Amino acid sequence: MAYAALVSLLQTIEEFPRPHVQQITVDLHGKVSYLLGVLEDSSRTSSPSIRALEGQIRDASCEAQDIIDSHISSQALSESAGRGDQGWERGSSGTRELPGSSRFAPSDRITLVGLDRDMMHIKDRLTGSPSKLDILPIVGMGGIGKTTLARNLYNDSLIEYYFDIRAWVVVSQDYHIKEMFTSLAGSTREVGGELHQSSIEELALRLHKSLKGRRYLIVMDDVWDTRVWMMSKEASWDLLRKTVFGQKDCPSALEKIGRMIARNCKGLPLAIVVIGGLLSKARDNKQEDWEHIASDVNSVIMRNDGDQFMEILSLSYNYLPHHLKACFLYMGVFPEDGEISVSQLLKLWVAEGFVKPPTPKSFEEVAKDYFNNLNDRSLIQVQRRNRNGRVKTCIIHDMLRELCIKEARDEKFVRVIDWRIRLSPQGRNNQRRMSIHSKGLETLLHPEEFDVSGRKKFPESISQLLNLQTLIVFGGSNVHLPISIWKMPKLRHLLFERGFLAYPFPTLVLGKDSVVLGNLQTLSGVINFRYTKEIFEIMPNLKKLGVSYIHDRRTKWSSYEFDNFIYLHQLETLKCVFTASDFTTEPPSHITLAFPPSLKKLSLTGCKIPWEKTTVVGSLPNLEVLKLKEYAFEGSLWEPKEGEFTKLKFLLIELNSLAHWKANREHFPQLQHLCLSYCFNLEAIPSEIGEIKTLETFELCECLDSAVESAMLIQEEQQSLGNDGLRVRVLSDNEYFDSYKKNTSVREVTT
Repeated sequence: MAYAALVSLLQTIEEFPRPHVQQITVDLHGKVSYLLGVLEDSSRTSSPSIRALEGQIRDASCEAQDIIDSHISSQALSESAGRGDQGWERGSSGTRELPGSSRFAPSDRITLVGLDRDMMHIKDRLTGSPSKLDILPIVGMGGIGKTTLARNLYNDSLIEYYFDIRAWVVVSQDYHIKEMFTSLAGSTREVGGELHQSSIEELALRLHKSLKGRRYLIVMDDVWDTRVWMMSKEASWDLLRKTVFGQKDCPSALEKIGRMIARNCKGLPLAIVVIGGLLSKARDNKQEDWEHIASDVNSVIMRNDGDQFMEILSLSYNYLPHHLKACFLYMGVFPEDGEISVSQLLKLWVAEGFVKPPTPKSFEEVAKDYFNNLNDRSLIQVQRRNRNGRVKTCIIHDMLRELCIKEARDEKFVRVIDWRIRLSPQGRNNQRRMSIHSKGLETLLHPEEFDVSGRKKFPESISQLLNLQTLIVFGGSNVHLPISIWKMPKLRHLLFERGFLAYPFPTLVLGKDSVVLGNLQTLSGVINFRYTKEIFEIMPNLKKLGVSYIHDRRTKWSSYEFDNFIYLHQLETLKCVFTASDFTTEPPSHITLAFPPSLKKLSLTGCKIPWEKTTVVGSLPNLEVLKLKEYAFEGSLWEPKEGEFTKLKFLLIELNSLAHWKANREHFPQLQHLCLSYCFNLEAIPSEIGEIKTLETFELCECLDSAVESAMLIQEEQQSLGNDGLRVRVLSDNEYFDSYKKNTSVREVTT
């Protein structure tokens, strides 16, 4: 990992604050930049001597970074000692809790090649069997496409219509019965935190009651078996061709080489798709590049050493550009079969220093490019998207994860270990990172990110974590942040479930000791904080903000200065929640809100603004997503104004007193998705809504029968006019929860 070590060192040098060693750092910066250029221009194939040289560059870069970090830390500690700061115990490490294994079915469909007949056969068996329990196994070795086939069946429209209940659970090698039962009970609408407190017997009984008398499909993925199933030669070539060229034809000059590559992948879909992703990145599909890759695949087959499959997958890593290798190997730290938050993954890549200092793009934008490149190469797979089509989560195939773990260990990049395995002191000291996997807990130790749960108050000495970029605190407890948090200019992301920030002294905001948090992009979950114009001026590049206000009788709503949001000129996502501490507290009436024109996503809860004042939202020129929850606006009549909501694509109205809605296609010209939930007073949907040409889905939950009937009439009218693209759905409480509420928390501001 010479390249990643050099990039990280380069960032450290550029941020080194000591003028008395300026010439040394300038010289070192030049040498590091030169080595980076050499690696970027070097061939992707390497001899043992070149690999050894890269290992020496990696070790020297890490040692240099340790020396610089140690010097900065010593200087900071001596300065803080003079101030009498209270430090943490030396040697304490930050741990971040990684997401557990996903228990929900993937949503993206993948084109099947060579399995169409099997797909139809299984579908006929599933929908044509008599009403009795049937078990249908799909078996074969890893990487042949079992999950892909099951995924396409699970998401098939006929299957979705035929079964009352569908549930998907990942078993894996190291499975836990209670987790499986909890997941299945949740998938069958038995939603609630009490599931985790139930015994296995109680869960089994609840599951039995919820399934009894209903038609259900349960997919148990990643159940280990030993029998083999492979693709034919023609199907292998067909899959490779589609992976590289999509619906286009393969150039005749490349077909013979491509068929040989497909044949040498031995009928294994995962190997074919991964090699196809590699071929798709060849320079303008040059024949010499294809011949070189074909030669490498053939040499693996000729060795006949019993591990050909993993060797073929290794080619995809060997051919990666240097700047993508660290990002790919990092995927190995996540749990097997885990569903990974992409927004969180990108933050980790940036925090670890894998992303080269960008110009003119931001670190996060460059990290997103890295992600898209790995996805194009089929090394990772998109799992979930939001309703705007943006990627929310991803997964990595078990076999590719094993490749990451193996290569990361060999490169001394990260060591993934089981908590039951004891490492010798030498084994620990030789690792830059360790990912410790234990039952129910995965922790990654590194200095740039700090994720904790349960700690209620951080000491002032948190500012001594000079490289801290991301702080994540979830777990239900109130978290109190010290005033020293305002002295940490490297912070990029602060996320809390319930966080309380100390208000900075005037000298910190306006005086000589003031610090501009110019890197801060995400601030989420902060409770009852007064955002003045001066506060926002010290975080000028904030892009995502999530705030909550729990009001009591002692404080006036106006004192929070909500109209100051307008000073966040880079803000793109804002979530505001207003609640009362008890039922006797006054509602948040007469709130004055003002938003910056840069805003793209807005979620408001409990504001109780009159409908006639929606111009404050409708006039936003870039607004694409609007969620209005729990009386965000109130009153019985909403009559939007023309020329507003010009770019709005998604609108959610949840729990309000709206009775009459007068709208037409001119009011929401680009609307794609509309959801109305718990609108108990709304009598009908404006018929002109159906005339919006871009409208694709219209969902209702717990609305009046007359409103549902009007929505159905809109759909029928549009179908009679030849518009079959509009889909109206009436959701149950549980379906609405799965679609809109399951992931609702302060975390949603980061996606």
